[in-house]
Amino acid sequence: MQFGNVVAILVFAGAGAEAWYQPAAGTTWDWQLQVPINPTAAVQVYDIDMFDNTAAVVADLHSRGKKVICYIDVGSWENYRSDASKFPASLLGAKYSGFPNERWLDIRSITTSPLGPILIARFQQAKAKGCDGTAHESSGFPLTYNDQIVFNRWVADQVHALEMAVGLKNDINQVKDLVGNFDFHASEQAFQYGEYSFLVPFIQANKPVFEAEYRNIPYSRINEDKVEVSMIAHQLPKGYRYTA
Repeated sequence: MQFGNVVAILVFAGAGAEAWYQPAAGTTWDWQLQVPINPTAAVQVYDIDMFDNTAAVVADLHSRGKKVICYIDVGSWENYRSDASKFPASLLGAKYSGFPNERWLDIRSITTSPLGPILIARFQQAKAKGCDGTAHESSGFPLTYNDQIVFNRWVADQVHALEMAVGLKNDINQVKDLVGNFDFHASEQAFQYGEYSFLVPFIQANKPVFEAEYRNIPYSRINEDKVEVSMIAHQLPKGYRYTA
């Protein structure tokens, strides 16, 4: 059986009630994976690429009063990353559909896998930059529900050990089992596909849901649904943004 959920880890650096920053439900965000970024968006949190942005970019956002998520893919191999040669061939799976320069990673047995030290090094790089975000996708390998749960919790533990907050991306079918391990959720197209009810546990725990939509989802549609979910609907490339 192939486990097909998509997951991402998003990490904040900063101080809070715990050793790491803990954003509250309703926190506003902007997702900018292109470089250079535009640092002037009227939001509280930025989500940017960790590899493509320097510590100076993160520091500039912090000086503007922003928290910073740094995107790091930890579930697929990208051949253009600076550490790509460190991944053994045994970890590489099928090509990631739509992304010819990427292949899925075998995330099973993460506590003994050579993947573990590679990912920890990435988290440490994020910490050194002052970053606040990582992301990982599911695998082209035959995963079980428990394989994904174990991997997700391992990632959360590693990030928390570095005193950064960690977020779950997509993987909606495991939200109920992972809300206690993660500090926020990042979702894509939850309104388009009617999946927003899966995200309610995060809001009930006063943890934000950061939502991206790629089609025009009118304000009236969101308002009429009366969903008890706090999210930003970020319409790209027009920049439509809505806080529920």
